[in-house]
Amino acid sequence: MSNRVPTASRSRGFFGRGRHLLTGLLAVLMAGGTVRAGSPSGYTEYIVPFDEDVFVYVTDPLVSVNPIPAAATTQAIVSLTVWSNDTTIYYDHWENGYSLDPQNPEAGCPGPTCAYDEKFTGQLGSTLNFISNVIPRPRTGLDGNTYIGAAGNCNAQPAPTGTGVATVQRNTTDFCYDGRDYVVVVGGASTMTRGGLINNANPTPPPADLDLGPKAAIMEEVYPLAPQLIKYVLPFGEGTPAGTSYQRVIAVIQATEDNTELRIDFDGDGTYDPFSTENGYRTPRNAGTDASVLILNKGETYILDSDSNGTIAGAFDLAKGTVILGSKTLQVEYFYGQNNSGYDTRAIAAYPTGFWGKSYYAPADGAPGGADTEIVLYNPSLTDNITINWRTRTASGSFTMAPEETALFSAKTGSYV
Repeated sequence: MSNRVPTASRSRGFFGRGRHLLTGLLAVLMAGGTVRAGSPSGYTEYIVPFDEDVFVYVTDPLVSVNPIPAAATTQAIVSLTVWSNDTTIYYDHWENGYSLDPQNPEAGCPGPTCAYDEKFTGQLGSTLNFISNVIPRPRTGLDGNTYIGAAGNCNAQPAPTGTGVATVQRNTTDFCYDGRDYVVVVGGASTMTRGGLINNANPTPPPADLDLGPKAAIMEEVYPLAPQLIKYVLPFGEGTPAGTSYQRVIAVIQATEDNTELRIDFDGDGTYDPFSTENGYRTPRNAGTDASVLILNKGETYILDSDSNGTIAGAFDLAKGTVILGSKTLQVEYFYGQNNSGYDTRAIAAYPTGFWGKSYYAPADGAPGGADTEIVLYNPSLTDNITINWRTRTASGSFTMAPEETALFSAKTGSYV
């Protein structure tokens, strides 16, 4: 057995058809349901993944044969639960610039130069739900950096909902709760999830089942920034594994610090390739490649998809084994699904290669008479076969995976989880 072991990303929560539970050999006991970080004496940082323009762009080819309107609004919910008493939550909206220093979160407070936009306190088990029901779009200008101003604000946002949380201060109510926001939790462990949907994705919904917004909704866990690393390897690609759920695969790459250098290796051969540096959704991509390095600032996103290598759409499949490398910490999410399905779309938090391991527990099983639960496995070794030993409640066995093979558990064992 090789020392290099199979891995893949895992799916925790999403709306839509739940036939596949994307998981694999990722992290021992990580599948238990919560991601906890920080300590009673430390702090935990989060950046809400991608932004609303990115969400619409990557969802569009999956949800409908009709393009999503360019100015379609979105909904977002960011849910945060704390696991210790006397925990403080600081919220910093990206639209007015990042000013929150996690090592000095009270700088300039109270007053007009206060570092945070909102502050809350919670006790063990307290939950905060940051919700914006109608988020105007586009969220930024063509350069991808400049906030478009009042026309894009969520004015007079209601206070977050939840249980066991006290609102200490809200310095603004005129910014949306949405992607790119920065959250710091001080004094205890915490868990964050992020969900969203497109409002009226199909502008002429009758009959009701064509109203694709809720059906194309996503929800996923958000990892703290501390466990994020700089290198990711795509464990599946377009058409791999076989099945309609992987017709379209997209990696959403977000910088967590300014001046982050991004490199892409499309075939995993160790040489980082030139790619189209236009972001695709604010600056349309043109055929051809631009550079082998792209600079991203904190909160900015690059869409890695079938256009990224400079070919026209449809002429290139984003392949398993694609390597993503940053000069600083990256946060990566995978979107995948069936083209024009209307509902078969999912988003999952990617796991960096530095945390891949050898033993894993599936976080959910199948249900009698319900949807089948699937596991996706990937062997990242370029040269070695590996042996997978497995055990369910009723059976056990083993099978072999070839170098760089991606496979479904059911195909290897003859049964679902």
